[in-house]
Amino acid sequence: QAGFVEQHGVETQLLSRLRDSHRVVELESMEMQLDSLSSAPDEAHQYDLERSLSMAEEDWTAELNAMARAWADGDTAAMESLVFRNDEDPRATLLHESLFHTRNRQMSERIVELWGEGEPMLVVIGAGHMVGETGLPQLLREKGMTVTQLPRGEVRAAAAP
Repeated sequence: QAGFVEQHGVETQLLSRLRDSHRVVELESMEMQLDSLSSAPDEAHQYDLERSLSMAEEDWTAELNAMARAWADGDTAAMESLVFRNDEDPRATLLHESLFHTRNRQMSERIVELWGEGEPMLVVIGAGHMVGETGLPQLLREKGMTVTQLPRGEVRAAAAP
């Protein structure tokens, strides 16, 4: 309803263009994602459900648009505040642990493993996994990797034919 269509998403577009010509490796399977979600404590799910039911449609649309703007602008501080808003609620903290922190630690291990193979790679990750103290850039830095956020103009130039 907010105008976002899965077929236009970055992951879907890249997979449709690269699957036949490049090796595609999942950092986590659908089963791993479902396990992460289902292992969250009941209080975390209750918090998420209560928050979802309390938001009006225009609030959801505004939140999605704010996230899209933060992503497009490369504004990691704005994205972090949107993703981890309400982190002071202990139930939100439990939810974020399951949705982001635990999975980020697992994905960072997998990225380092793949990097060790010595082949060039492109890692496509949801924007919420890129921010915060347990975001993938920070975890990879802690593992000794150099992580640089490209300015938006360089990204466009690099993507041009």
